[in-house]
Formats: sequence, structure tokens, C-alpha cells
Amino acid sequence: MGGEELFTQLSVDLFAIRNQAQLESISALSKKELLQLTPQDIDRMGGAELFLHAGKQIRYKTFRVVCDEYLLRWNKKDYKYRDKPASHNKVPW
Repeated sequence: MGGEELFTQLSVDLFAIRNQAQLESISALSKKELLQLTPQDIDRMGGAELFLHAGKQIRYKTFRVVCDEYLLRWNKKDYKYRDKPASHNKVPW
């Protein structure tokens, strides 16, 4: 039996032990401070997983994630805007 398996059976959270200092600093952040964090700040503080483990909800989307989500929803052509004058062919958001 390996060390991780033993700690799992004993219900010891190795993740929390290894990241205790970061979890404490994340837990100390106010809601206002959380809203002001950039994705770079979140990465520097240990990543989104640590924030979730600390029970903090964050808005964490990198540009790459946003682009991937857009491309998954995109249907190649938007016929809804095809027949309107050029001034109306703006992106709908």
C-alpha cells in the first residue's frame, strides 16, 4: 500500500496539507479582492483548483477557453444576418 492510499483510507487530505499556505491566503481574500483577480493572479496563487478547494467561486476563463467555447457553438455561417444591410451585420453580443 502506497502513501497516498494510506492517507486516503485515513481521510487525510494531502492536497490541503501540501497547499495549506496558499489555501489560507485564498480564504482570507474578500469578495471584492476575488473579483479583481486576473487569470494570471489566479495562476500565480496556485490555480483555479486551489480556489475551488478553498470554497471560493471565481470567474476563471482564459482567452483560449473563451475561443474554444465560441468555436463549439459556431455553426459556420450565420444566415440570420445574411440578408440584412451591412450596417446590421454586427456580432450579436
